[in-house]
Amino acid sequence: MPNWCSTDYMLVGATENARRLLVDLEQAVSVDCWLVSVRKALLPESCGMDIPCRGEVSYLDDELHEVSNGLMGVQLSTETAWCACEELMQRIADKYGLHTYYYTEEPGMEIFQTNDAEGLFFSARYMMYSEGRGCGYFEDFEEVASVIREMTGVEVRQFEDVEPMLAEWNTHSFLQVHEIEIV
Repeated sequence: MPNWCSTDYMLVGATENARRLLVDLEQAVSVDCWLVSVRKALLPESCGMDIPCRGEVSYLDDELHEVSNGLMGVQLSTETAWCACEELMQRIADKYGLHTYYYTEEPGMEIFQTNDAEGLFFSARYMMYSEGRGCGYFEDFEEVASVIREMTGVEVRQFEDVEPMLAEWNTHSFLQVHEIEIV
């Protein structure tokens, strides 16, 4: 059984390029949402290449997102086996003259990554999962520390202290904090 990786993408560029990609993606996904089919429709020249594309497009926004200075973005999400389909999305972005931003997570493999270093589209830098609150995303560690203090009474000053300081508390409850890696 594979571990499923969820990835959110924003492909950004000139309006006409983004619009062309959105139209092509809508057409491809309307026929079949599996990434191998999307690849065949958008990148037929790549079909003999070894490009990971196990999974599906799980969401495609039907509108372009205005970014700035005439730039527009196409937003979509994928569910893939084991890892994000970064190479496939990068090839698609290159074909359409767009830049790819993404956030991916696969908790079973402890993958929490983004390539959005400036936080333009994916600003969260920490992910917290708890028995009582579910999943939450935070832009800075001060927010994380505040929630930990509120939930547990434990005062944590830096990310590296979270696991050892919550070890006792986690014997009777559940709270995990993950730092989102910038790649």
